[in-house]
Amino acid sequence: MHPMTYLDPTHWFPTKPELHDILVLLPSYRGPQPRTRALLEELSSCGATIIPSYHCSDVALHRNLVAGRALQVLEQNKSLRFVMWLDDDMVGTVAHVAFLRATCIGVQAAVTGLYCKRTDPSVLTIKQQASEYPRQVSILTESGEITFATHGVLAGMGCLMVGRTDFLAHSGAVPAFDHVIAGRKMGVPALCCSGVCPDERGKIGWVSEDQCYCQGLWQWGNGVWTAPIVFGHMSDIALTPQVNANWLPNHESSEPLTDPAPAMPEALDATEQ
Repeated sequence: MHPMTYLDPTHWFPTKPELHDILVLLPSYRGPQPRTRALLEELSSCGATIIPSYHCSDVALHRNLVAGRALQVLEQNKSLRFVMWLDDDMVGTVAHVAFLRATCIGVQAAVTGLYCKRTDPSVLTIKQQASEYPRQVSILTESGEITFATHGVLAGMGCLMVGRTDFLAHSGAVPAFDHVIAGRKMGVPALCCSGVCPDERGKIGWVSEDQCYCQGLWQWGNGVWTAPIVFGHMSDIALTPQVNANWLPNHESSEPLTDPAPAMPEALDATEQ
């Protein structure tokens, strides 16, 4: 069943938005893909604060390290009202980010865009939250008010917008650990991990750091919901979901990693010392 009708965010946010209240987190091994780099430059020109971080090969650890850095920045800048996780291979526009922010406000919860598996545009990388029914939400845009269906989901860190309150509540509810980066000890919230885990039926499966993080938002926040906009997912080309794309089946693991493009300058070097 087709999950929803996709909308064009550039229609609803046609002008350059002000994004001074958004903190963008980009954990990456070698740096963003060129088209993701272009999006970061656009976001910066709109006033967004960006934390890029490189050279940590453990994806879950890297996300936790960047979250620790984010907590420091949020403490210093009270005007940052949203935290956006962005993967280094996502393709979108500043209108996509403005749409996610507006939906986050409307839903009063974390919001993800839709993107497909790198190897199969007929399957979304996002799993539905089986215990939640779709609901209608209305948001305000530059072009007027719009109402659409939003779905509760269990993943979506590739382009996930989280409200400041939910981000801080989640970070404060989990244990913290110390980690040394470049000779300095840093307090890190244990927001996510990945590994083999049994489900409620005792069946063993793999839980990705993305699913683990989003489960935490359901436990300590208001969950994760969808915005009906699509982001490209870089493979050899930027793949976008097909019109009839389906949710990722619950028994499937996340897609394999691929090497990203060369690194951007002036990023946090998360190399373990």
